[in-house]
Amino acid sequence: MKKIILFSVFILMINSFIVAQSNDFARKEFAYKSAGDSTFPTIYDSVAGYLWDLSKNKWKDMMKGFFTKDKKGFPTGELYLECITTGNCINAENRTHTYDNKGYPTGVLFEKWNGTKWENNKKESYTYDNNGKTKTELVEKWKGTNWINEVQYLYSYDGKGNKFYSLTQKWNGAAWKDTARATSTFDTNNNETNYLEENWDGKQWINSTQSTYNYNSKQEMTDGLYRLWNDTAWIDSQKMNFQYDGNGNQIKETDQKWSGSGWENSFQMNTTYNSDNNFTNMLAQLWIGSKWTDYQKWDYYYTSGSTNISELQLSTSQFQIFPNPSNGKFTVRISGFGFLNSDLKIINVLGQVVFQSEITNPKSEINLSEFSKGIYFLNLKTANKNYYKKLIVE
Repeated sequence: MKKIILFSVFILMINSFIVAQSNDFARKEFAYKSAGDSTFPTIYDSVAGYLWDLSKNKWKDMMKGFFTKDKKGFPTGELYLECITTGNCINAENRTHTYDNKGYPTGVLFEKWNGTKWENNKKESYTYDNNGKTKTELVEKWKGTNWINEVQYLYSYDGKGNKFYSLTQKWNGAAWKDTARATSTFDTNNNETNYLEENWDGKQWINSTQSTYNYNSKQEMTDGLYRLWNDTAWIDSQKMNFQYDGNGNQIKETDQKWSGSGWENSFQMNTTYNSDNNFTNMLAQLWIGSKWTDYQKWDYYYTSGSTNISELQLSTSQFQIFPNPSNGKFTVRISGFGFLNSDLKIINVLGQVVFQSEITNPKSEINLSEFSKGIYFLNLKTANKNYYKKLIVE
């Protein structure tokens, strides 16, 4: 499975917990899945982000994300925590996804934590053409008692299904007003080769940014050039180079910025994948002085499939939780002599242990009904490894 990832955009997306409207990578990797998308990757169940502390020369917790899916694998919820200090993470943002009967995403509700409860922040709504392509995206902001229009995006496609035009409009309180537009061109293999963005100044369209991309014989993007308009000409700003593994997965992005006289290293991202070609680790580095310096990293966890992390998943037959979801009362069943006398912990999304017991019987009845509804993780610790299962209390 080929994955092409613009990591520099991905950094900003994770830090703000916001999915960029025009970011196709975000649409694909974070499960804005449309019917018939055969290349849609397995979505991870959780992610942990870390920030490099230069003063202490070590990683510190930055964010955590937890995801839920329906029976078809479509994401239904995203919960993000912001880490104040290592081990102390608090609610930040909650997202709820909805779909129509064809499996097309119809919207996402964004809620923010006000210290005691979730409150509306913004919502996105999508419509589609007869070919299942996104036709419109509407963003609304919550203003105390009702939803207010904020921005909308209108898309057009060529005969091959490539999105060649998008129009951005903002709400002025009474009507939609044009603010920006983007035009793309494609080669014979339907690879985007040029992206032009223009802004509306009230009278005419003015150049803003331009990106050009090149590809190798495997149709992998090898490099890109980003330019800014200075009122009279295009000025080089940033260029990107990409490397891939034998499966076509992007394993490295290196960015350079134009200093006015030459190119200077700026940013790089390295990523690793598991045997299912799902990314498991990302490391972002900044060029400081004369060397690459750690900046941020992310670890991704999946329900199934092998990973390169020590937290492995037991097979369904070995480690069972039922019912799941539950009302807080559920049964844990362990099979296999090697798992008896293991330590079982139940951890909430804040990293707090709410239950702990030694497994002395293959079947254990547990009651969490006194605790808050939400996502919990069961951690089974043997002599050699840690195993995890996710539990939902409704």
